[in-house]
Amino acid sequence: PKTASGPVPEIQHFFPDLDPDNFYYETAVLKGDHYAALVGRSAIEPILSELGNHGFYLIDMMLGLAPIAALTPLIENGTIALNRHLVDIEDHGISIQDSSSDSESEVSIEGITLSGKSVLGLGSVLTHLQGGGRTNNMGDTLHPIQSEFGYQRKFRTVGVALLAAFFVILLINFFFFNSYFSRTQDLEQWATTSTMNKEVLTTLDENVRQKESRVRAIWGQFNSRTSLKVDDLAGTIPSSVILEAIQYQPLARPLQKGDPVELREAMVIMTGTHRDPDAYSKWLADMEQLDWVETVRTLQYQQEGKTRYSFEIEIWEHVE
Repeated sequence: PKTASGPVPEIQHFFPDLDPDNFYYETAVLKGDHYAALVGRSAIEPILSELGNHGFYLIDMMLGLAPIAALTPLIENGTIALNRHLVDIEDHGISIQDSSSDSESEVSIEGITLSGKSVLGLGSVLTHLQGGGRTNNMGDTLHPIQSEFGYQRKFRTVGVALLAAFFVILLINFFFFNSYFSRTQDLEQWATTSTMNKEVLTTLDENVRQKESRVRAIWGQFNSRTSLKVDDLAGTIPSSVILEAIQYQPLARPLQKGDPVELREAMVIMTGTHRDPDAYSKWLADMEQLDWVETVRTLQYQQEGKTRYSFEIEIWEHVE
């Protein structure tokens, strides 16, 4: 339907007896003339329902040739072959005819050449972006769909943001916990090492005290001749050797009840550790050079660590 130029009229001006509750309608101004397009709701609503079932959300809906209104100021006069209509654009107005042929046409719009069948699509985009010059009764149908789409989009955006924030928090927590756990392990290892070192130092200190007690006992038990021999031995000990025991005149056999005490009077037994094999060998040779020493013999020798060796040696005196 076509009316005289002027403001866009209500649809009742075109169809006074039309019930808008049963139809969707849209009006537009094309080259100064008013056009109206209408379609039964029963034909559109199943399509909308099917789109919704497939997860599609409408942002707009346009009827008939209304989208051309946004392009008419940009299109030169001529005939445009749309899908089902031929549109003649002239200075004084637009005429529309049905077309059953598959005729093709090209349209130049601001230097862009389009096929005639693409005009309605481009016009729909421009009409939606411009938002004005349209009158229709589709708002009550489109607004709930658009609102639901907006809610869904916000929900997805917020959901993704929250999920990303959650993973970031988990990642930060993981690195923090990993750093804390590594630091705790280091501290526990340091505490264990310190405790072990303390125990080793305490044991060494006790051993030194025992050695001092043994030396004092030896010095207190034997005469000056014995002290002289011990002094001679002590003077040969290198710094890499640590003595654990010196037995001067050790027992010839284990003590038993009722048996006399028998000593090896011409023998000295020394036990200890060292860390320098060369210095140890030279020490043995030096002891053999003492005037009162007849021979030096190794009873036991064992490697206890990478650079630590234990030994037990016996020294025999010259028998006069």
